[in-house]
Parts: sequence; structure tokens; C-alpha cells
Amino acid sequence: MSIAKEKSENGKIIEKVAKATLKYLKIAPRKTRRVADIIKGMPISEAESELLFRPQRASGPILKLVRSAKKNAENIGLNKDNLIIDEIRVDKGPMLKRSMPRAKGRATMIQKKMSHIFLTIKEKDVKKRKRKAPSVKFIKSDIKK
Repeated sequence: MSIAKEKSENGKIIEKVAKATLKYLKIAPRKTRRVADIIKGMPISEAESELLFRPQRASGPILKLVRSAKKNAENIGLNKDNLIIDEIRVDKGPMLKRSMPRAKGRATMIQKKMSHIFLTIKEKDVKKRKRKAPSVKFIKSDIKK
């Protein structure tokens, strides 16, 4: 698990982010991505509740990773109520190659795949944006001459 305190461009501090990694998870990346894509961009509290009730096997380790990143964010001084999942990336890990005996003395290859998961959490912008008044469009018949 690691923490990156801030993203910066040209020496300016833009925002603080917290990171957490999970490597060598013995679940295929394709199956893990299904769960990871669901929580991308969600607030932390929603993501935790979503992962708690997911039947997929990958939801348990991802939930543990989200909670770890949440603690990392608290340690660097981010407000835990405003945290959202900025990025979650699932990469391919190493493959264990095994053989399975088949008919006529043959053997087929079995690939046991692993995943690496990288999670980035940031604080949500709480700034209120000014709303523009809706633009009114006129039809030529509405305008009186």
C-alpha cells in the first residue's frame, strides 16, 4: 500500500490523492474488471455498500482495498465524507501454467491468471457552480412585427 500526497504540475499543488495497490490477486483480470468498473467514480460510502452486497468473488478483495485507501486518505488529512474513487485500474499479473491430462495421452495447458489492482482516491470538489438561466429560443412566428 502506498500514498501519493499530491498531484502537481509545474510545482503547483493541484489536489491531494491517496493510493492503494493490491498485487497478485488470484482472480482473472477480466472477472475483476467487471466489479471495478461498477465503482469507478462513486463516493467511497456508496462503493463500500455496493461491494458488500455483490455476489462476485472479486468484490471482497476490492472492498478491502477501498477501505485501505480510505484510511490512507484520512492519514494524509483528507475529509473522509468527501472522498470519491478517482481511478481504479486492473492490470494483468503473472500467469501460472499447469497441465491437465486429456484423452490419448495428451495434456492441455491451464492458465491460472492473476490481477494487479491500483486504486486512487481524491476529495470531491465542493464548490457551488453558478447556474445559467435557461436560454429561450424563439420561433419566427412568435416574434410580432
